Amino acid sequence: MVHQFHVFLMVAAILYKPHSGEPSQHSVHSLSRLPSTTPHQPTQNDPILPWELVGLTLLEGPEDVANHSSSKLIYTGCGDRWIKRVTVNESGVDTVVKKGVNTGGRPLGIAFGRHNEVIVADPQKLMDSVDVAKDGVIYFTEASYKYSLNNFFMDIVEGKPHGRLWSYDPTTKKTKLPPRNLYFAHGLAVSPDQNSVVFCETTKMRCRKHYIRGEKKGSVYDFIDLPGFPDDIRYDVQGHYWISLS
Repeated sequence: MVHQFHVFLMVAAILYKPHSGEPSQHSVHSLSRLPSTTPHQPTQNDPILPWELVGLTLLEGPEDVANHSSSKLIYTGCGDRWIKRVTVNESGVDTVVKKGVNTGGRPLGIAFGRHNEVIVADPQKLMDSVDVAKDGVIYFTEASYKYSLNNFFMDIVEGKPHGRLWSYDPTTKKTKLPPRNLYFAHGLAVSPDQNSVVFCETTKMRCRKHYIRGEKKGSVYDFIDLPGFPDDIRYDVQGHYWISLS
């Protein structure tokens, strides 16, 4: 069966008042943890790698990834504006990459909806990552409401909480803004019990948990401090959160 390729683009047109850059508000403590390094730095010809390079030279700046469970296709948004479908065969060398949809922007976060539609965060300001709960509600982060993708580094330098976490219910057509004042809100993942959303705050080198159901609904707690700057996050069927660090 051929998996149909439907794309729902999440874009945000947010009115804002331009501001000039301001001094950094980072505390010494928040930047005192040193980034970690892998114990073994890989090379392309290294025979002992526990992983493989996939789509080498075929993917330009792949950001987030979504793996379709039945078709085994991997979807990713690339720097050349294309959402691409990746088929990994016997090895990474046999990878097949095909173009899917050109968004005309810069596709970042990517996830599957309830009906297997591909949902993509393509920022007009700085919308970043996206995930979908089992009830169909779409959650997405906005790394910065002040700066765009072209000058996102100014947000990091300024060090103020311009990030936000949003939710959109396709059934009611309503968008809600639960937590705000986040520090460069990046990747996010709905928890397996559907009670919370774990999201990354890149410049604080940490992930936090926002409860969306239950007695703690609306509250935000620290989840984990990290030895690097977190980007995307995914939850797997074995019960692990996978977090990419830079």
